[in-house]
Amino acid sequence: MYLTTLAKGKVERGIRFVRSSFWQARKWKGLDDLNEQARQWCLRESGDRKWVQDEKLTVLEAFEQEKAHMVAVPEAPYAVYDRAEVSIGKQPYARFDGNDYSTPPAYVRKVLSIFATLERVKICDGLKEIANHSRSFSKGKLIEEKAHLDELTDEKRAARKHRAMDRLQMAAPSSTELLCQAAKRGHNLGRLTQELTALLELYGAQELERAICEAVAVGAVHASAVKQSLERKRSERGGREPVKLHFAGNNQINELTIKPKSLAPYDKLFNREEQK
Repeated sequence: MYLTTLAKGKVERGIRFVRSSFWQARKWKGLDDLNEQARQWCLRESGDRKWVQDEKLTVLEAFEQEKAHMVAVPEAPYAVYDRAEVSIGKQPYARFDGNDYSTPPAYVRKVLSIFATLERVKICDGLKEIANHSRSFSKGKLIEEKAHLDELTDEKRAARKHRAMDRLQMAAPSSTELLCQAAKRGHNLGRLTQELTALLELYGAQELERAICEAVAVGAVHASAVKQSLERKRSERGGREPVKLHFAGNNQINELTIKPKSLAPYDKLFNREEQK
């Protein structure tokens, strides 16, 4: 108990000496500058003080005498990491020490490991390294890698393309067959989907479905054939050219698709009244 108390006192006196001799009124530009100041302080002010076990020697002189009895430093440096487990949310970023570091989009909704040094932040999935960034000691910073951003952009673009196809197929089921035949002929499905979606917004789901059925029946699996069918029917009934409705700032309404319900039940009601 006595030895423990004695060791504790030595440690506390050392901390008090560093606090009063090194930290007071000290200024620095960054971590590297602070470390260099600390090294110079150890070689000068701290190293020139008397050694407690022999006041004829300074601390540096005693250190030089003890060097011969010290174990050599290993050639391979000992890696020291600040390790943390982080959960990735909807966005591919790992939060560590008050900053966000980008990860590949494939790792959203996963738990990853972070191994941080003073210079680098390494992000791993198990034993696999998936990202490596320069460490920032600021707060609220976004540290990103261009490859991660490019991959995220590609995934969002692909998601928008599939969302447009899903919307189109829900409104006009026959578009599935048209797209399949167009793919076999090497057509650009992205462009075709975009053109059919524009026709859907102008003419509605019911008319587009009929026009697509006509186009598929004659083997004309391209948007111009569908458009010609729609315009011909509009001309036959004397309708005006449709105008696209646009709700600024509300993408949810702009992309809303309403599939018309069948009016057959109402036709039956009229037939019953006529029979009476």
